[in-house]
Amino acid sequence: MREGTAVRSIRLALAAAAVVLGSTAVGRASEQPDLSGHWTADVPLPDGRTPQLVVDLDRLGSRWGGEFDVLALGVENYPVHVELLNGAVKLTFADAEAHFTGRHSADGNRLAGLLEFGTQKIEIELRKAGKAAFSPLFLEFEAAADDSSRVENLSARGNELRLRFNSDRDKIRLVLLLAPS
Repeated sequence: MREGTAVRSIRLALAAAAVVLGSTAVGRASEQPDLSGHWTADVPLPDGRTPQLVVDLDRLGSRWGGEFDVLALGVENYPVHVELLNGAVKLTFADAEAHFTGRHSADGNRLAGLLEFGTQKIEIELRKAGKAAFSPLFLEFEAAADDSSRVENLSARGNELRLRFNSDRDKIRLVLLLAPS
């Protein structure tokens, strides 16, 4: 039985689409930059100082993470949130209200982009200077985050939690708002 011309055309179009989509997916997987390493950049500030930004990045389980230092400003071992978006690298520096968005160089040794904090925007280039060197405390926190045995279910509905909270008046308590209400 012979296929109609329309059916053959549809099958050929679907096969061509599958080849294109397959090569795009393979290309995207290989485009993921290897951010692992110890990165440094000089950051020219408006007041004339040029402190050095040091960023350590690596895979932490299934995700990217890191920490940063700006020793000249008294900043040491603060966490960095890492996102990869459409070929761009976005780093969010904890407690500094700063963001870096840049691109990974073809040779893999540079990240060039824009550092934003407050109203200031500064172009910088992070240069790879070796392997990531995380602080012991950072690694301890990361290990704890991945250890589900350290999580204690306090209450299914909230009643038990309220009773427990009220009965622990003599203990230090910390309440965090996790979502705006």
